[in-house]
Amino acid sequence: MFIWTANWSRRSTSIRTKTRTKAARRCSTRSSSRTRATRCAWRCAASLIPDRRARKLALPQPLSSARAQERRAPARLLIRGARQLVTLRGSTSPRRGAQAGELAIIPDGAVLIEGETIAEVGPGRRVMNLEAARKAEEFDAAGRVVMPGFVDGHTHLVSGPQGNAVGAIPGGRLAHSARKLAATAVRHGTTTLEAKTGCGADARGELKSLRALRDLKGFPLDIFPTLLAGRCVPSEWSGKPGEYLEWFAWELLPKVHRRGLARFVDVDHSAGFSEAEVERFYHSALALGFDIRLHGGGAVLALRLGARSVDVSRPEEALALAGSDIVATLLPMEAFFRGDPPSGAARKLVEAGVPVAIASGFDRAGCASLSMPAAVALACRLFGMRPAEAIAAATVNAAHALGVAWAIGSIECRKLADLIVLDVSDYRDVASALGVNPVLAVIKRGRVVYKRSPVEGSEDE
Repeated sequence: MFIWTANWSRRSTSIRTKTRTKAARRCSTRSSSRTRATRCAWRCAASLIPDRRARKLALPQPLSSARAQERRAPARLLIRGARQLVTLRGSTSPRRGAQAGELAIIPDGAVLIEGETIAEVGPGRRVMNLEAARKAEEFDAAGRVVMPGFVDGHTHLVSGPQGNAVGAIPGGRLAHSARKLAATAVRHGTTTLEAKTGCGADARGELKSLRALRDLKGFPLDIFPTLLAGRCVPSEWSGKPGEYLEWFAWELLPKVHRRGLARFVDVDHSAGFSEAEVERFYHSALALGFDIRLHGGGAVLALRLGARSVDVSRPEEALALAGSDIVATLLPMEAFFRGDPPSGAARKLVEAGVPVAIASGFDRAGCASLSMPAAVALACRLFGMRPAEAIAAATVNAAHALGVAWAIGSIECRKLADLIVLDVSDYRDVASALGVNPVLAVIKRGRVVYKRSPVEGSEDE
């Protein structure tokens, strides 16, 4: 696994941070009250709002661990025999409208991988006749579906029992639990995921949660940590949501930024914050150089702030995003566990031109599943999406929601070789794979990291 570091911060961001620090010092000298200084610093940071272009940050380079270096991908890997090679290549923007169902399938396709990246994609006969392909290690898909790895853009990977605060749980135990969950995600075809904190309850707990995610370096999965405010509010801030967000912005955001532990910042809107308080908090995060995602509604606010994505459990909340590049991330499994009846509401989003992504919404407190195939199936069953639209939403659009579609989400030359092999002969069969894991193999950065073992005595290969 690779954890994205904080190398994306620009010089202008550091200047804004220094300005913010000086403003905070001036405030503190005028008053000995820590609360007053905190509020003043928060307002100063909120006033230094970078423009949208300044926040289109260059992606950081992955930080490789020694363990990852020891298990390098083979020099060349040829994946051949795919009955359907679902490439999703073509557009450089999020899929929307009629384009949402275009999968760019190559019948009898093949993929040639060199190192960690894709070198050639095309019909099997052409790719296999290349000189480089003749010297490659082979993986026979044997008439199955090959597609990009799933990108899960909403999980709560680190938490206490039943989704409660981490409390006194040692960091090593948190990392061990997160590693087991990450392995489950890989077995279900996920090659990249976002992991939110929020169960720390205080600064120490949040930093411990982020370090637990960082300690997963070397695992075959790319993880994007998100610092989430408002999920487990400490008792000392009970009934004072605005002051809690001020404390979070003043005490925690700078520490996380300095240590490079998270790229995204998010707020749980269900904690009783006003829209003005949330907006000021996001401005503080932007001033430090964080990218932002919205958690649970707030489409209009997302448009004002230029957020990467909005996570919504009810699709109708995101209609305001039509025509923008902000991705609405739907949580069909959360709707299933909540008992929502089929609504077909996602059809309105697709037809209105809203870019739609799908995530598992994994949470021990109520949606304890990391199966992206199940999320695809439920998106079709509950939200009215077509199988092709749901697959695009779970791959390339989800990559856009994380800002990494330039590297993953589709099978194209020079992109990372993150692929999965499904034990089906037609991609539409994934829509009926509820309760069944159709993933036969997972290739992460050019290396086969998971392959299903046959049952003893069976004729499976």
